Amino acid sequence: MMTQEMIPMIVDLPDDFRKIIRELKIRPMNIYELRNATGLDERKLGDALNRMRSLNIISYDEHFNISLVEKTYKPRRLR
Repeated sequence: MMTQEMIPMIVDLPDDFRKIIRELKIRPMNIYELRNATGLDERKLGDALNRMRSLNIISYDEHFNISLVEKTYKPRRLR
């Protein structure tokens, strides 16, 4: 399961993104479960998921479950 430290939160994320990320931190979901959990209509949810996928925030598995992409980079140290 993902922890808060694994997913750096950007201050100016859209509210739709925040709702989706909050629900996907619990467990991977299909689009119907995610729609019910977030309360977003189909069009807004689809647009948000397409943008999040293009930004490499989420991914789909072979059964079309949506999950967060694990970030494996390390933050750079300030010198």
